[in-house]
Amino acid sequence: MKRPPYVCQYWHTELKEFHSLPASLTELLDFWSVRSCGLACASSALLLLEGIHVSVQTLFNACVSIGGYTAQGWRHAQLAQVISTHGITAQAMPLSLEQVIEKLTTSQLIIASVTHKFPCDGRRGGHLVLLYALRNMFGQRFICFMDPTTWGKTHHAVTVEQFSCSFSMKGIVLSGRV
Repeated sequence: MKRPPYVCQYWHTELKEFHSLPASLTELLDFWSVRSCGLACASSALLLLEGIHVSVQTLFNACVSIGGYTAQGWRHAQLAQVISTHGITAQAMPLSLEQVIEKLTTSQLIIASVTHKFPCDGRRGGHLVLLYALRNMFGQRFICFMDPTTWGKTHHAVTVEQFSCSFSMKGIVLSGRV
């Protein structure tokens, strides 16, 4: 599958007047920006699979309205429910590494729970990225992803082994039209 469009999770990128807003509002926008990775992944997937732009803020409103956010982060089932309302199949589920590889080879996308920048330090999860392909390069297998952070603008693939180190075994599987 081709690379999904980059969608930034930081809300201020869509607000030209961000710097002139009251401090309390910019703090609120900053708070939600660092928690909007899954929403940005959903927006990117909708652009790729359906050709429609659904803003991070629109997805935020829809997901929050159905109890999709807790102190631990976004509830995958509710995020999948919101994504499904836009015409694609979305299912939250536990996933083994083998299932991730199989789904990527059958042109499905996955919003996967990983640790930011894929460290191999024992941490797993806490950040969501959009997986879109499995590639063989330089004698190794790589998982290709769209990461909605600033780091993700220039990083698009990680070895299967490094991905496995930070993958929480949870995700949302996405495929074309319902």
